[in-house]
Amino acid sequence: TSASGNAFVKAGDDFNVQATAVQYEGADDANGDGQPDAGANLGNNAATPAFGTEMPAESVTLTSALVAPAIASGANDPGLAAGTTSITTFIGGSGATTTSFDEVGIIAINAALTDANYLASGRNIAGVINHVGRFYPHHFQLTDNAPALRDGSASWSCDFTYQGQPFGFSTEPQLTLTALNASGNPTQNYTGDFWKLAVPQHSIELDATSPPAGSSCVSAGAIVPGCFSENSASVSRVWSGTTTYDGEGTFITGLHTLQVNKLNVIPNSGDIPWSPLLDLVLPQAQLTDSDGACYESGGACSEYRINNISGTELRYGRGWIDNTNGPVMTPLIMTLRLQYWDAAGNFVANSADNNGC
Repeated sequence: TSASGNAFVKAGDDFNVQATAVQYEGADDANGDGQPDAGANLGNNAATPAFGTEMPAESVTLTSALVAPAIASGANDPGLAAGTTSITTFIGGSGATTTSFDEVGIIAINAALTDANYLASGRNIAGVINHVGRFYPHHFQLTDNAPALRDGSASWSCDFTYQGQPFGFSTEPQLTLTALNASGNPTQNYTGDFWKLAVPQHSIELDATSPPAGSSCVSAGAIVPGCFSENSASVSRVWSGTTTYDGEGTFITGLHTLQVNKLNVIPNSGDIPWSPLLDLVLPQAQLTDSDGACYESGGACSEYRINNISGTELRYGRGWIDNTNGPVMTPLIMTLRLQYWDAAGNFVANSADNNGC
């Protein structure tokens, strides 16, 4: 009866509706007008087994109406799937059909005679289930904004980053999630109280294929602990746009602090300049909502990855002070040279470092 109620069926998946013609019982008719009162329970009324054997035989048509979320708020009501709303065969007064509802929410299902005129009496026969649901998304799809790394900190203006220096994203990762029905169309009503996916937690990993050959960051094809660090405590995560009727929300992250640490006091062949490739990982469990709807890839629940995020070059740097001598009582001028370990395996002047950028 509400967005906090139990889940029923995924949007677009089949469910069965059974209609049974039943006898009148006075207990269902408190006002004595000959019709069951609104909300009366007819489930314990005796069936009329000859219904459906009339000549010509009667049939029943189903219709639905969206109960929640409210259409007045912008919710979408597609109705029951076309071609699934007729019950034409009855045995012992009961007949059934398989139907589906392509949206998120709660509906009422109404049943009435197709011709609204039982045995030419001018009388209709009707029934209603006031709350059917909750319908919830069949699965989710995700797209990302192609994030990119930046050099150093926000105030850093050099076109590289030193090993051991914090850096971050020039374009912080954002992902747009769309809730879909079984046909792959958006469920616009997955919004507000019907949005059931918590703010997910993600991680950033250094791709083991990106360090150069001989790098101390890689052992047995895996990143060595201590090589790469992410300050996850500083990262911000939030959903945005989950109150509009489009079935979408944007997962916005920010304030990432990343670092490839300097592991060697003396550089080796793996400390030449290289461009790190980072992978953003959202585990499957973080992309599964409280109803079990999940991000799917290839028809199965899956994690989501943004692979090979790039945008900076790492250099092994040092400060070198030239040997200098002079009189004891005279100020001694000494030259500091900023250098990095180049591809040829030598320390060379780092002309790209303009006074610390």
